Amino acid sequence: VTCKDWSHIWLNEGFATFYDWLWQGALHGRNETLYALHQAAKGILSNTNETRGIVWRKFAEANEMFNYLAYPKGAWVLNMLRQELGADLYRACITAYLKKHQYGSVTSDDLRAAIETVSGRNFDRFFDQWVHGVGAPVLDASYSWDEKTHLAKLTLKQTQKISEESPLFQFPLTLRFVTKSERIERTVQVREKAEDFYFPLKEAPESVRIDPELGVLAKIVFKPSRPMLFHQLADQSDIIGQLRALDE
Repeated sequence: VTCKDWSHIWLNEGFATFYDWLWQGALHGRNETLYALHQAAKGILSNTNETRGIVWRKFAEANEMFNYLAYPKGAWVLNMLRQELGADLYRACITAYLKKHQYGSVTSDDLRAAIETVSGRNFDRFFDQWVHGVGAPVLDASYSWDEKTHLAKLTLKQTQKISEESPLFQFPLTLRFVTKSERIERTVQVREKAEDFYFPLKEAPESVRIDPELGVLAKIVFKPSRPMLFHQLADQSDIIGQLRALDE
């Protein structure tokens, strides 16, 4: 299966990149895949002047299309699809896509149609914002704990430049609260420019993790307290938490 024209080259190179990352994880352990995603995201998000989506038809020469949008960002799109669908359903969708189009040429809409047919879900918005749209969300996060009500509060603000080509992003976001006695994960739907989320917990968290398994391509600006950072740094089961704590 290959792309119908150069504007859809990510269907070749994004797949090649992502499945290399998955193979590394299968061979050496999941941390290898997470580390590849983490490093790639840093490079992608450093391109703050992005002006075009992954699919783009205004190129003069084909080699203009062989860039970070086709390779790591294309791979990240597949990672987000896999996270939203779950590994088994994602694999069923990709299998159906390949079987239907084997020895043929495809566009991004062919991939979207196969995913929608198998999953029974609509992915128009997903493809509009991640494949055809520009940029990625920048999430400013702040956290507080109310000991009286035992409520954890997380405020999320999208601070990236909003434009017609890059409207507000909408996406599921996983949050993790680690207390002395348990590890709790909750998924929220981010839809607005600024939102408050409240979570009842038995006790104050020792660490708060935003997108712990790298399910969303977003720059997350979050300044946990020093005790939380040290707790995060000591958690050897969470390599991404350790890396982010080191960054802080």
